[in-house]
Amino acid sequence: MTTGESFADALVSSGLAAMQNAPIQLLNPRNNSDNYMDFTNKENIEEIIVLGGERSVPEHIVDFFINKK
Repeated sequence: MTTGESFADALVSSGLAAMQNAPIQLLNPRNNSDNYMDFTNKENIEEIIVLGGERSVPEHIVDFFINKK
């Protein structure tokens, strides 16, 4: 999970995703977290790797996933 607004974070995530054969979920840090949970539930995703600092992936979105487990 990373933002599509930061080229460096998105670029790094592409290599990691290829090595792990995993999807990349680009997010809008100002958007509602429910959309991200819907995606992770639908795709049966059990582990999330967050790339980027709090400006890319705000703490409230990370907390949302930690508290949903």
